[in-house]
Amino acid sequence: MKKQSLFLTLLGILMVQFGVAQQKTITGIVTDENGLPPLGQQ
Repeated sequence: MKKQSLFLTLLGILMVQFGVAQQKTITGIVTDENGLPPLGQQ
């Protein structure tokens, strides 16, 4: 029973962190290893 509550606590923390991470925006130019923009990007 204690293992289950520990698992649920860790899962809850991960869910919260994932939710917060989704609110951050990434700015800049996305390029691949050759310095070229990925397909579909102009």
